[in-house]
Amino acid sequence: MFPCFLLLLGLALTTEASFYMCTPCRGEECDLIPEGCLYGTVRDACGRLVCAAGPG
Repeated sequence: MFPCFLLLLGLALTTEASFYMCTPCRGEECDLIPEGCLYGTVRDACGRLVCAAGPG
């Protein structure tokens, strides 16, 4: 039972850590505006501009 718990805990921590890994933007690349965004732009977790999601 305990080894199974450790395996699940390790898997959860690995998945969580890999989800947010990114290189922060620097200089001009932080302000590059994507084209064709119908609903405007927002910043992602890394600080880059991305198209905003629409309704639904």
